Amino acid sequence: MNAFFMSNPSMNPIVPATLPEAPRHAALGESAPRPSSLAGLLLAMLSLGACATMPGGDIAPVGTSAQHRALCDTPPKGVLNTVKLQALLDKEARVKKSPGMVMAVQVGDSPPWIGVTGCEDAACTRKMTPDSKFRIGSITKNFVGTAILQQVDEGKLRLDDTLERWLPGVFSNIDGKGITLRQLLNHTSGIESYTEAVEWITTLYMRPTQHWKSPEALLSLAEALHEDSIKRWTVISPGTRFSYSNTNYVLLGMISAKADGYSTIEWEKVIQNRFINKLGLSNTRIPSKKDVTLGSTNRGHVNFHNFFGNSRSGESNCVIVDPNCENTDRDFTEQDMSSAWSAGEMISTAGDLLKWVNAELKGPLLSKAIRAQQQTFIETCHWINCPTDNILVGLGIFKQTKYGFIGHRGEIFGFNGTFQYLPRKDLTVVVLSNRTALDGNHVGNMPEEVAGILFPSLRRQRANETDADTTDNIQHIRLPAQFTPFRSP
Repeated sequence: MNAFFMSNPSMNPIVPATLPEAPRHAALGESAPRPSSLAGLLLAMLSLGACATMPGGDIAPVGTSAQHRALCDTPPKGVLNTVKLQALLDKEARVKKSPGMVMAVQVGDSPPWIGVTGCEDAACTRKMTPDSKFRIGSITKNFVGTAILQQVDEGKLRLDDTLERWLPGVFSNIDGKGITLRQLLNHTSGIESYTEAVEWITTLYMRPTQHWKSPEALLSLAEALHEDSIKRWTVISPGTRFSYSNTNYVLLGMISAKADGYSTIEWEKVIQNRFINKLGLSNTRIPSKKDVTLGSTNRGHVNFHNFFGNSRSGESNCVIVDPNCENTDRDFTEQDMSSAWSAGEMISTAGDLLKWVNAELKGPLLSKAIRAQQQTFIETCHWINCPTDNILVGLGIFKQTKYGFIGHRGEIFGFNGTFQYLPRKDLTVVVLSNRTALDGNHVGNMPEEVAGILFPSLRRQRANETDADTTDNIQHIRLPAQFTPFRSP
């Protein structure tokens, strides 16, 4: 169990408190405090300077004013309670039974802390490292969504453009004239997710390195699922409600490629040229055709017996796919990611995802106007006891309602991860795990736990509410209807 401070690997993890820089109100979208006089400015400076670091790393304010407490609740530059952060990481890896994890934490522009725990493989022959690579699954969607939003900024696209305008006749049984880019981005298109097809999940389970002719093969699965929805009277009308669909981002990948002048099968060129090259994401890549490797010594693990959940009889649904399915972990590192394409194909590291968050959510990648569109959030729930009632959806991004984190989770067989940004505290957290979550116990709760450690006032503000972390139960891999996901055998 160890940690890595990017600014200086040898530095003491607890750094004495220093005078903090002015708060980044522009990044937070807040109004900067305006002292009415020089005396007021000096008072504010003295108040900030009076913040002390308590044993255990919390920031202890001197005085009792609300303004003073708010100022002192922000750790000064370089001060992170790395002892507690490492303990959290170690604990979560044990609870989630992950062979290994990497967690990156950054406040403002201060040097980030990257902690690691466990190993890259189940036998623990190789320790996890800060530079370990992971398949990031649905976090890919955030890259694709941001490319679309950039193209809107550039006048190449409009959010209310229709699917038919950009991909005429792409489906034989779905009317593209009634579906907009906005609806694809926020999963209100009503288009079925191709991962709900038994053929998709069976093929991937039995032959993970099989190459898919994408996007055609994936879209044909969605078309067949829609035909079944028509027969069962379960079609979702576009724009009426949220329904997470991987097919949406296959279509957006095609559209982004076409808008930039490429063939509709060349979405990876959009991401490579707009983001990977320009931002120096040297550890981020999109596998080339028929490349089934991770490009790293890290290994991905999944227990399909658990992932598929139970039938009503209590037997794992895994037997529907494989009668000999065993209740044990399987190394699922080598995969042909044409099975996910622009909905989940990318590979990255915690450090590169930190760069990505800084550029996308705080940097110059998007204009103020289009970022406001991106972060116009709507409900994901439309019935009582909905499992995602604490999650809102924007354009290629989600919001957790407890503290207000915005970001995206990712799941792909063998791996799960999340990146989250808390604007009110200018806090970024990235967590990556080399196993598919057991019973849906993914890493999505960890950014909120980090916030509770670094900013105790957040916990105090919610003292009269539930202390539970937001549960993001959005199924990034939409299983076939006959499966009941996230149930223990």
